[in-house]
Amino acid sequence: MLGRTAPRAGARTSRQTGANAWWPVRGAATNRSPTVTNTRLAATATEQAPASTTAAPTKEGYRRYSSPLPPLGDKPSELITVKEGAWSIRQDFPSGGKSGINLNMALFATAGGLVGYAPVAPTPEVLDMVRSLAPAGLAHLIVPNLSPEHGAINAIGFAEAFPDAIVWCPQGLLEGKGLAGAPGGVGEAGKRLAARPNARALDRQALVDATKGDVDVSIFAEKLGMFVEATLLVKPASAVALADLGFGAFKDEGMVIPPQRWMARLVGVYERLGAPVAFAVMQSDKEAAKRWASDIQAWAANNVEGGAPEWVFGSHLTPAFANAKEELERGYAFVPLKF
Repeated sequence: MLGRTAPRAGARTSRQTGANAWWPVRGAATNRSPTVTNTRLAATATEQAPASTTAAPTKEGYRRYSSPLPPLGDKPSELITVKEGAWSIRQDFPSGGKSGINLNMALFATAGGLVGYAPVAPTPEVLDMVRSLAPAGLAHLIVPNLSPEHGAINAIGFAEAFPDAIVWCPQGLLEGKGLAGAPGGVGEAGKRLAARPNARALDRQALVDATKGDVDVSIFAEKLGMFVEATLLVKPASAVALADLGFGAFKDEGMVIPPQRWMARLVGVYERLGAPVAFAVMQSDKEAAKRWASDIQAWAANNVEGGAPEWVFGSHLTPAFANAKEELERGYAFVPLKF
């Protein structure tokens, strides 16, 4: 996506504690900012040295998951508390430390159990993080789109680890569309997921009912069937969660050298929510884009205080940031999306 440098040596330890931090978002109040459960993120957010550290796990394979996606070998992950009942698991991708664009899996406590969105690689480390939030594990997992890093290859591991969870899949995934049906690792994962009894096609009303009204989705599906993505709407957290339709790099996150920051500014994701992928695909089907925005607007008007969400969760780069109304309206002004 964007240019990267080699990972910094010693950039990370696992599940470090004792740091409260925030991502600087225009106008964000610090009393509404994420609590970071590891000190590397605290240093990123406050530009200060870590307050405390814990030793990385030494158990062989604890950070590994069989996957063709980078980084090969260990896939270090970090659990971030954004607000009460809302978390993000941040994982190296495709390289380590601040040099990568990382993967982020949003997690929300709901009346229907723990809900996950955009699965990262389910390493033993990640599964332990999930169980630390809910001993029974996930109740629901939403696979947002057909992208390999968000799709079947990671979802199948969660489906097998939590057989009672419902894995909600976008149109085409269970049918083997795109890379989900290709030969090799990604395609094999798609076939295994389709064979699971707990894997289902994403049904908006069924998801709303299963979470007792706490979770909804707005689905963008362009008319040629080349791109589909479910945007998660979470009432208790007053949050919108995005996968490839939007992301932002705050505080130079993932942008460690000037050429990277230049590119981030060019595509509109530097220190703001940007939508370079969404802009491209939504131009091909403007009516579908308007329906997507209208669903989000209607959900916000009926479900969250003030008629606008408070938080945006991103599946790449910065895991979560406040000022959702401002960031969403600016990022999707071309649709438009207005609250």
